Amino acid sequence: MIDPVFRDASLPWAIDMDGTLIREDVTDLAMIKSLQNPLFWFSFLYACLLVLFRGSAYGARYLETRFIVNPKTLTYNQKVIEIIEGHRKLGGHVILATASHHLVAKPVAKYVGIFDGFIGSDPPSVMDAKAEAKARLLNQRFPKGFIYAGNSEDDMKVWNHEGCLAMFLVNCKPDLLQRAQQIRKPYIVIA
Repeated sequence: MIDPVFRDASLPWAIDMDGTLIREDVTDLAMIKSLQNPLFWFSFLYACLLVLFRGSAYGARYLETRFIVNPKTLTYNQKVIEIIEGHRKLGGHVILATASHHLVAKPVAKYVGIFDGFIGSDPPSVMDAKAEAKARLLNQRFPKGFIYAGNSEDDMKVWNHEGCLAMFLVNCKPDLLQRAQQIRKPYIVIA
């Protein structure tokens, strides 16, 4: 039986992008694109230097903004899209919440056409909107609580946050799935 919290249209939903809404990781796609053409190798090397001297978020944001993916080429998780459409039919509010650069999130959200908004990394104010930073951003936006869909270790910080009232566990690895299910919150598993 599905917990009633998932049918509550007054609770906003936040959906992670990489590995949850889409099967790919846009940073990985940008890295691959930067290596495919020798003209772009400098960009890859520069991103590596950013990672070494400033941190992985700097390298990721640099590549994501230099090689913005075409939303039409991404592989979308149809089960996730179907549950979002169902929530929206009830009048629910849904945003895309990603650690990827907001310049990547915006065209994906627009292309899919089922989101009321989006959050993403927005340097320099928010360099890496993942884990605790994403939980804080969501809690600021939805102080009465939210439901969060994610798939990664970083999403554990969001699921464990007091503002997260329920969880969609999407394509989680077995160990992560087991740990997430131990959080004392309602959840739905989407494989």
